[in-house]
Amino acid sequence: MYCKHCGEKMTNGAQFCGKCGVLVDNKGPQNQEMYKESSLDVELKRGVYKLENGDMAGAEKIFEDLAFKYNAPMAWVYIGGIKLGQLDSGESTVQQALNCFVKASQINPTSKEMYQSIFCDIATKQIEKFYNQYFLTKKQAGKASRRGWGSLALGGLSLLFANQSQTLGNKMLGGAGGIYGAYRANKNFSNSSNAKQLLSFYITTIKQLVAGVGSFCSDSKNIYQDFLNKTNRLKLA
Repeated sequence: MYCKHCGEKMTNGAQFCGKCGVLVDNKGPQNQEMYKESSLDVELKRGVYKLENGDMAGAEKIFEDLAFKYNAPMAWVYIGGIKLGQLDSGESTVQQALNCFVKASQINPTSKEMYQSIFCDIATKQIEKFYNQYFLTKKQAGKASRRGWGSLALGGLSLLFANQSQTLGNKMLGGAGGIYGAYRANKNFSNSSNAKQLLSFYITTIKQLVAGVGSFCSDSKNIYQDFLNKTNRLKLA
């Protein structure tokens, strides 16, 4: 006798699979409901396994199927957590993630405090990560800007040398130096500009996360205050 859900070998007469927990005898309406719930738990575990092993797309697909098929609150919570983790790649927004947690709390209001705690924990980690990226990017932007001005200055000196030189070879060498200096300056200034855009993105996203936590968690004073205590220790230079 084998489980129809996972294929595990079972003893004859067993009512539940010892591996995945699925109900074997599902003839009556009550047993069918138990089977559905057990299948939901199994699929949630399968999604968590994929999540823990880095298969974000596979996990999200499983959770989305469960969310729309069973309207399972924990499936919505997992989807929201994944979307919070995708903020730095631009694949999702804070509002999209927040909507998933709100949906879970609407389905199961008695567990809202737990969902709030999960949202705050993930948001705190994301804010800390964005702060660290902000400081690193700010340092890189400063270096790129200084290198850009340095390259521009060297290019200018090379062109000045070319103009003042009396020989064709030196003129060509100075001209080449000027062109290369301008190229390097443009590249460094471009890197500096990109870095400044990233800085703006980090600050905006941090503000959105703080606002999201405020809108969803402020009615739970302890959870919200703990979040504020943790994030207030992170200061922008």
